[in-house]
Amino acid sequence: MTNRWETRIFLLLLLGVSTLGCRPPSFYRRQADRDANCLIDVKSAAIGVTPGAYRIDIDPRSRMYDPNNPDCEPMPPDDPTSHQLMECIDCKKG
Repeated sequence: MTNRWETRIFLLLLLGVSTLGCRPPSFYRRQADRDANCLIDVKSAAIGVTPGAYRIDIDPRSRMYDPNNPDCEPMPPDDPTSHQLMECIDCKKG
């Protein structure tokens, strides 16, 4: 009886420890943006510019601008041949 409880407790602790460091990619992207903005604010204060005057955001008119959500980007389009093959797989409508 005790061995069964010890196993359950061990498995619960193992599950808790294994999921402790799991974060979504959006967390790390926002953290990197905060770190970069903090560094820019420190350096701009050193040269006498008000902090927050500069940000690393891409202008929507730029060719580097990506209008898609950075956390959930769309799938790339299929090439025409693979799209045609995926419409009917093993005589089943795809």
